[in-house]
Amino acid sequence: MLAVLGVGAWLGRTYHNRGHEGRVGAAVRAAGDAGEEAGRAENRRLRAELAAARADPKAAGGGAGATTAGAGARAGEGYGALRTLIEVRRRKLANLEFEFFGDEAKLEPAFVELFEVSPSERAALEAAVDGARRKLDALLLENTKVSRTPKGDVAIAIRPFPAAGGAVYDAMLRTFADTLGSERYTAFLALGAEQAEKKLGRFGTAERTIQLSRESGDGDVRYRINDRSRWSERDNSNYSDYLTPERLAREMGPLVQVLPADFLPRW
Repeated sequence: MLAVLGVGAWLGRTYHNRGHEGRVGAAVRAAGDAGEEAGRAENRRLRAELAAARADPKAAGGGAGATTAGAGARAGEGYGALRTLIEVRRRKLANLEFEFFGDEAKLEPAFVELFEVSPSERAALEAAVDGARRKLDALLLENTKVSRTPKGDVAIAIRPFPAAGGAVYDAMLRTFADTLGSERYTAFLALGAEQAEKKLGRFGTAERTIQLSRESGDGDVRYRINDRSRWSERDNSNYSDYLTPERLAREMGPLVQVLPADFLPRW
């Protein structure tokens, strides 16, 4: 599992409000602006391959209407767009980024189109992500300790739970492997696994501390979050200020359940 956890840098920020043609075309055009002439020539070749993959769905993997059983049958035919993106990324010709996972375990259009996911496959994948999220939320609450500071702030300490979280991760990946088939699953590990890991809270591998404070003025209450996490010898900090109670609740996710009632009003 740990080997898979480190696979790939996620292609995370989407080119919003564009179709598949615009997102992929813009990304590959960006690759074409790389510095040296040799790089430009290579990028033009990759752009041509990507355009051919879009123009001929059969060459790119047989279309999006196949079922899970069909995924394995068409794996050998190749997925031209995915192969091209992986090649661009492997050669570090451009920083291509796409949003694959949205809120509430939904797959973004970029994922559905690039991986040629059928409606039944999409349902299976989203169910797997949603199931993993629910199990991780429960594990998160089980491993959370809440205390108050002398000033009345809220301190939250979250213990890592890598063994239990890893089991959830492995179960989700099995569904992705069974649903996508060999070639698309390999592409997912290269292009989307890191994003899924980040979206789902690193599957319990991070040690995390959160400090919450609030201030009142003119009858309004505003909150401040200082969220620090550490995993694999890396530290990450997020700071949010002047949050309304509603915004704080959204930012905290399942952890809103552990906040003292006198700190955050319930509605």
